Amino acid sequence: MKNLCFLILFILFSLSAFSQVRVGIRVGVHWSTVLNEKLYTGRQLAPGGLVAIPFQLPLSDRWGLRAEPTFVQKGWKTRIKIVNANGVSSETGHLVQRHEVIELPVLVTYRKELSSRLAVFGLLGPSVGYVVGGRLKVISKNAPDVNDKLIFERRIDTGLWAGGGLEFPVAGIPAFVDVRYHYGLSAYPNFKVYDTKPTSTGFSVSVGCWPFAGK
Repeated sequence: MKNLCFLILFILFSLSAFSQVRVGIRVGVHWSTVLNEKLYTGRQLAPGGLVAIPFQLPLSDRWGLRAEPTFVQKGWKTRIKIVNANGVSSETGHLVQRHEVIELPVLVTYRKELSSRLAVFGLLGPSVGYVVGGRLKVISKNAPDVNDKLIFERRIDTGLWAGGGLEFPVAGIPAFVDVRYHYGLSAYPNFKVYDTKPTSTGFSVSVGCWPFAGK
């Protein structure tokens, strides 16, 4: 899987040298949780990091195709009761799970200039990724913290991304801010699937720029 990722990056960078492909960088925060899982109640959004290298190929003045190798942390958290040695609930804490995914979204983009210094864009498309690791943590004030590695039932992660944002120049370099929604299509990586199919969902807020804007 690692060799495949390097091969994809090599191909994308090679294409960018001989075409109008724009190469950028995007960083942000991804908030996510789990859907359709009956084991846990009161689930909350868990924040995680996000780093991506977008490659934008223009198809027309407004339409384009974007491949975006991405490292993203997905997960969820919930409040739990901490039970002491006597079996009495002494306090509440948080159970937090995060897993890291290297994925490749392929997105159709639409961009419209509002002025010489401002443009809006939207994007939509599928993604496929590979879960590379993750941890389960229990955090509380008085009880000892738990920090265990996750055991995965499956590692392939697929989903859909949709969103949009604004693009504007900063110091002569095209910059952007965007917001995206993610809906998971594959079963959650470390849950057994019985009568339900737990999936991941969430949204991200990120900023980025296009230091290599193509020809």
